[in-house]
Amino acid sequence: MLTGCTETTGEAIVTAKDFTPAATEEMKEKEGVRDRDQWIIRTRMIYDQRAVNVHCEKDQFERVNVGDRVTVTYSQGKYTGTIWGGQIR
Repeated sequence: MLTGCTETTGEAIVTAKDFTPAATEEMKEKEGVRDRDQWIIRTRMIYDQRAVNVHCEKDQFERVNVGDRVTVTYSQGKYTGTIWGGQIR
């Protein structure tokens, strides 16, 4: 666990799934372009309606469907409230 943050686990609903392909050779010259595919599962925590984005591998992305109920663990900054490190368990 990181210092200055708290880890929270709870039930969430999958609200969306996004896939961003890796950049092509022409696009790699631009700033901020990813060099590998990204799979993102967007969730909403049931108890407080907080949105948590989970970056995952392709196999987990394919197993989960929109509307599924999942258990999500994430870290939240004590001072800023920033959320990161979301994981589906």
